[in-house]
Amino acid sequence: MYSVNGNCFRISVRNLVEFMCAEGDIDNRNTGSNDVKIMQEGARIHRKIQHSMGTMYHAEVPLKIEIPLVSDLGIEYVLQVEGRADGIIADINYDEDGNKEPESDAIIDEIKTMQTDVSLLKEPVYVHKAQALVYGYIYASQKKLSKIGIQMTYVTPEPETINKFLEEYTFERIEEWFNKLITGFKRWTDYTFDERYKRTESIRELKFPYEYREGQKNLCVSVYRAIEDVVYCGPGCAGIRTADVRQDILPDVKDNNENCCGGYLCYIKR
Repeated sequence: MYSVNGNCFRISVRNLVEFMCAEGDIDNRNTGSNDVKIMQEGARIHRKIQHSMGTMYHAEVPLKIEIPLVSDLGIEYVLQVEGRADGIIADINYDEDGNKEPESDAIIDEIKTMQTDVSLLKEPVYVHKAQALVYGYIYASQKKLSKIGIQMTYVTPEPETINKFLEEYTFERIEEWFNKLITGFKRWTDYTFDERYKRTESIRELKFPYEYREGQKNLCVSVYRAIEDVVYCGPGCAGIRTADVRQDILPDVKDNNENCCGGYLCYIKR
């Protein structure tokens, strides 16, 4: 769903809006499905619509934004949000540096395949529209657009039916919406980094409560130098006690807990 690498919190646009904008409904017919045939049919319809939209339609456009944030404990980190817009409708040309720049008004198109009759929809599903809005904000902010169109394209495969919703947003309006979304999500990212900081500080204060036994210190040094991605298995029948294992890995946990194994270490006791 997300990943944390150093001081970077990385999440996809879809996962972000599904976490923040999903709404409850006992009718689950409008939700996505993991059925392979349905997913394949949805992909086919996506390609068909994208190919039928003409030269101004640019399909599967990668978009990414990095937002610098500061947690409640004063930890600086970056929230990286990324994904692929189903389509951007605009007359796009290359500037002198080879960058693609829109020469006309731009529209973000988000395509959703549904098994119900999409002609009955009166408005877009909010979580779907939120995904398009995030893409719209990223694109508008990076291209310095004063306004941008947000289009939801709903499709029913059998019989093939299309229903579109188009709404224009000023940059100020979509920026206000996006900032509110990120402010709401920040409480969760702050918690991630603040709790990691508390964990790291508490580990530094740990002391092993036993005296070294013969051979333990050499093993401890060897583990410290070699550890990178370790699953430490200590069967009692081999004479290795829990205390022995903890003594071996403790120095590495204290000094390298942020970098070793991505901040995680597995100890399996049988």
